[in-house]
Amino acid sequence: MKLIDQVEGTELSIPDPEQTHKSLKIEKLDEIATDQGKGRLYTIGLLTDERKPIYAVMLEYIVVDHRGIEAEQGPVFVYPTKYRDDVNGIAEDSVAIKNGKIGTVNTRLQTTHVNYTDQWLVNLKTEGYL
Repeated sequence: MKLIDQVEGTELSIPDPEQTHKSLKIEKLDEIATDQGKGRLYTIGLLTDERKPIYAVMLEYIVVDHRGIEAEQGPVFVYPTKYRDDVNGIAEDSVAIKNGKIGTVNTRLQTTHVNYTDQWLVNLKTEGYL
């Protein structure tokens, strides 16, 4: 959540600490209704080039944040919904979103996205982005 908490406005770009060619971009998107309450869509991705929106990896998440809600003062729920790799031509949606609400969920694919996310966040930390 520290990363998402840094987003002011609609996006945040973090330059590559190794100064190679990739920057980390976080975008705050639409609000969405979930079973756990009001959520927000975010994308987190590694851009291959700052001048073009080509992602080496991009993941989209629904974040339901109950911190600061006095009556609930509870947890933060994070659900991956999409995986994208522009370099290899891959786009996978594990959660269909229609009219601001969650539609169908491909649980097998979402499990894959959760597992990928866990490892990817470790890699981002190792590379100095987090």
